[in-house]
Order: sequence, then structure tokens, then C-alpha cells
Amino acid sequence: MSFIQVTNLRKSYEMGASEVHALRDVSLNVAEGERVFLGGPSGSGKSTLLHIIGCLDGYDGGSVVIGEKNVAKANDRDMSDFRARNIGFVFQNFNLMPVLNVTENVEYPLLLNGIKNLKQRRGQVKDMLESVGLDTHAKHFPNELSGGQRQRVAIARALVHRPRLLIADEPTANLDSVTGAAIMALMLELSRNHGSTVIICTHNPELLDKAERRIMLRDGLLENTGSIDAEPTNH
Repeated sequence: MSFIQVTNLRKSYEMGASEVHALRDVSLNVAEGERVFLGGPSGSGKSTLLHIIGCLDGYDGGSVVIGEKNVAKANDRDMSDFRARNIGFVFQNFNLMPVLNVTENVEYPLLLNGIKNLKQRRGQVKDMLESVGLDTHAKHFPNELSGGQRQRVAIARALVHRPRLLIADEPTANLDSVTGAAIMALMLELSRNHGSTVIICTHNPELLDKAERRIMLRDGLLENTGSIDAEPTNH
């Protein structure tokens, strides 16, 4: 059964006097617990698709259903609450809050979810920092960490509230190849342990070659979905 259902999705942008069709009638299904890699050249529409599935951006037509949530029919406040409770994000540039230390950065999603018990929050944070090997850096600030350590904090923050969906946008692009491989392996292992569905956007051909399932886009169209059971419907 599909956890994510994208049907005839369309998205366009105005660029001066021109209209750019970022997504053109894209359809795909992702099963719960699947780990999907999303690839394609720059301008293919993969980041647009990722941001729409992550409920960070709107769209012009079609539909997106996550679980039983019809994204198009939700208002901004409803979608913010849905994101906070169900989706974790790992970004290329880490997106850590510089004024918060490691513990406070990882704790932030728990505050958004209304967990008021300080002992419970700190216990969950401690467990996650141990999982990513940064329990000894709990009081450090982001500017005191290496790139790999910052991304480990970002992974801990993304998974601390056990989201049903993990979205990762070029999570290893700013890391060297050895660190990037370690970060990717850690993220996939932890997401599997948490039972999260994972969608990872990447340019890295090595990651795409090793992907359990690979979805490729070009010019706003799906080239393939990597799944016989979920062929795209493009027009």
C-alpha cells in the first residue's frame, strides 16, 4: 500500500516574461518504509518535487497524499503542524541554528511537537546524540563543529521525533567523499531503525547506482520510477 501518492503533479514558475514548467504531470507512489533516491540533472525538477512532498512548497495542479493527508486541502497552519509531527528534514547546508547548542538544536522539533516535559525531551535528545556519536559534544555550538559533525546533528534533529517521512536534500554535497559515505550510511541505518520512509535528492552518481530504488527526472518529467508497480503517468 502506498504511503505517498503523487498524481499528475504540475508546478510552474514565472521567470521574467517566460514560464518554466518545473513539473509536468508527474505521478509516482512510495510505499511506507521505502528508501528512495531522487536524481536528475540541474533543472530537472527533483528539488521542486522533494519540497512539495516535504510540504515546503505549493503546486499548481494534481494531488499529493501523504498517509491519509491530502496536502492540497490543508491550510498553512494545518500543514505546519503536519510537517512538525510527521516529517524530518536534512539539508545540504545543515540549517542548524547558530545561537543554539547541539542539545538545543536537536531538542527543537520536540518543542514544536508540544512535548513540555523537560526530562522526556532531554532523554530523547541524549539517545539520539549517542546514536550519531556526538553525546560528548552536547554543549558545543555549530561553529565549533566540523561539517560532518554538523550533518550528524542535523540527522539527530531530523529523527528525534521519529517522523514517518525523512526528506534529505543533497545531504552529502558539502562533505568530502569519505565523510559523505559515512553520513549517508548513518542516516539510512537510523531511519531504518525508526521505521521512517526516506526520500533523498542527490546528484551523486555513486549513491544513485547503489540505490534500492531510483527515481529519475528530466525537464520536469519522470524518466523512470525504479518500480514496475508504480509507472509514471506523464502526458
